Amino acid sequence: MKNICLFLIITLAFASFLFIACGTGDEEISHKHIWGFFSQTTPPTCTEAGIRTRACTVSGCTVVDKVTETGDAPLGHFAPGGTPAACTTEGLSGIGPCIRCSIQVTVPQAIPALGHNFRSEWYHDADGHWRECLRDGCTAISGDGIFESPEASHVFTEWEITTPADCSADGEETEKCAACGWLGTETRAISERPPHEFTGDVWVSDADGHWKECINGCAAISEKEPHDFTEWEITTPVSCNTDGVETEKCEICGGLGTETKAITDRPTDHDFASGAWQFDADDHWKECFYGCGVISGDGIKESPEAIHAFTEWEITDPATCIADGEETEKCAVCEMLGTVKRAITEKPPHDFISSAWQHDAAGHWKECNTAECPAISGDGITESVKVSHNLVDDECTVCGYVPISIALFLGTWRRTQGVYQPYTITITENSFRFEDRAGDYINHANITWTMAVNTATTHGASSYYSGIFTGANSNPSLSYPQGFTISGTRTFIYYSSAIPTGFFMALSADRQTLYVAMSSSVYGRVGFSDTGMSDSLFTRVP
Repeated sequence: MKNICLFLIITLAFASFLFIACGTGDEEISHKHIWGFFSQTTPPTCTEAGIRTRACTVSGCTVVDKVTETGDAPLGHFAPGGTPAACTTEGLSGIGPCIRCSIQVTVPQAIPALGHNFRSEWYHDADGHWRECLRDGCTAISGDGIFESPEASHVFTEWEITTPADCSADGEETEKCAACGWLGTETRAISERPPHEFTGDVWVSDADGHWKECINGCAAISEKEPHDFTEWEITTPVSCNTDGVETEKCEICGGLGTETKAITDRPTDHDFASGAWQFDADDHWKECFYGCGVISGDGIKESPEAIHAFTEWEITDPATCIADGEETEKCAVCEMLGTVKRAITEKPPHDFISSAWQHDAAGHWKECNTAECPAISGDGITESVKVSHNLVDDECTVCGYVPISIALFLGTWRRTQGVYQPYTITITENSFRFEDRAGDYINHANITWTMAVNTATTHGASSYYSGIFTGANSNPSLSYPQGFTISGTRTFIYYSSAIPTGFFMALSADRQTLYVAMSSSVYGRVGFSDTGMSDSLFTRVP
């Protein structure tokens, strides 16, 4: 009896966890939470566990589930030469400075197995669904999305509308798996059709009446009604020499009827104000807007054409800092340009402000923005010679120039985008070291680096570095990946004489992201199994 009571208490507690009141304004609705994917809000560190949260996806529900999942346990210290932990096997920390927090590890420490990470999206086929472990090299799957288990059968307890019903045809809904969303083969009709909707703004009409068509696209129309010809529309405007015409119009649909009546109230004067000026080489005039053929030389009253009054000038070729301009005589009335021209000898100053800084290793300058002008400015304002860089923390504070230096690349970098090895890269002044998640690495010593400045003028998802890498056998261009922002000489291309066929690195504008491209020959040298050119992004490890 005690066991039965304990079972009932546990069952009620579990139900209260799943079915709780979720606020939606003034009313509360009890429902089973439908959880979204977990997202990492606090990543784990060497000594602290990480935190992931997931929110209920039911409309109006604001409940958030906060857990410390398997895989977000403290990472433990890890020094070079150690063996990383895997899903089901322990790792060993190694000895030396921790690559994450720099604490000195003096005694090798065991790193607990990570456990599987089944946070992927659902995979499915006609028979069932599963999630795959996200850790590199692991092939485990989970049928329930939590624990390692075989593919699970679909649970067809929900329905999804696959063909909505409209006012002229039934719809259809298809069975759907409540876990993964897979659509099955069983369907059922949606026989409840919505009513016709004659709410559109457009009236359709003929000579006898008007109606509206259903906005849902079916052939149904509303009841046809007779026209209500209580309004009139001017169909032929009156002029200074002819009567006009207006036609009866339906007040509801705007359709025109057949009855007309004359507009006999003609204007007493010609309308020259509404027309545009007409002109030829000698004269200008306006024509009566009503089309009666009468003209006006002054644009006010009936009169012959008037001779142009060339008392104004218009700049037809602006002066620049290196050439005179030109202006042409203009009629003050109709604005027609004549044939007399005169030079504009007052030149504007050089335009250095709107142009970009240019630089080389010796200094910086701006070029005049006027085409073919050879003037330069060292201070960006007045004509002067090139000015030396003002370097602060290896960057010119004026033009942004960064001297070419391997020092910008020194340190440890961890891969954040891309699926190819290596996982970490450590760069020194004469060596580099690749390391994958399993701890395998190769250390190259006594390397001679060769550098080339990226000379591309525009960058972005489709920009390219054009040119041949000095000493490289192939790969004349590189396409930088989506979201990788670079800037002028802040980006450098490196390759090693020890690996002359394809090891390239580019540094981002903020110097915190490294772009790496390696060819298959590099993988062969360092012992990795991946083939083909890999493009990955690495973030600097503090």
